[in-house]
Amino acid sequence: MQLKTSWPALIGLQLVVLVVCCGCPALSSIHPASQLAQSESIPEYLLGTWDVLEFLGISGEEVATREVVISRGPDGSLTFSFTQGAASVEGTASLATLQGETILSILSGGPEESWLLARLSFDEEQQVLEVTSLSHPEVVRDIDLGLVEGEVFRFHASELAKLTASTDELRAYLSAHQDIFGENLIVLRKRTP
Repeated sequence: MQLKTSWPALIGLQLVVLVVCCGCPALSSIHPASQLAQSESIPEYLLGTWDVLEFLGISGEEVATREVVISRGPDGSLTFSFTQGAASVEGTASLATLQGETILSILSGGPEESWLLARLSFDEEQQVLEVTSLSHPEVVRDIDLGLVEGEVFRFHASELAKLTASTDELRAYLSAHQDIFGENLIVLRKRTP
């Protein structure tokens, strides 16, 4: 992931960086649902410029990030950028279809590679895309029950979870538990040319 920014814009992008780089809310995976090289082809509806309607429950008018651009990289991979004025956060992701649901695996930057997993839901009539992350309490419960490999670290009243399941195990878990996606990360409306 690449960050191009000025100091004032960096402050406005902190929330975006937290979500993209850390798998907020405190949940990431060491493996993706699909490796970048095995990503499914990018549906045409995803490509283009999107306006932010909502980010982590905050309406787009109050959100620092104003624009998301999704495109194909030179190698055909899915690339995206969140932009606020002259500042942007860029990244790469892969797609997988599991039980009819499109799952996005966003590669984070940093010293330890990790992935943020999200489900995409597109309303073609409204041209609205919802990106929904894994629901932290349910995944923590499933890790504790042994339904999926992972680690849970508890600090006072908060928990930090990390999925350690292999890609194959992760795909089986996500296929069997589609109800664990429940926390809206971002809601976007496609910008008309």
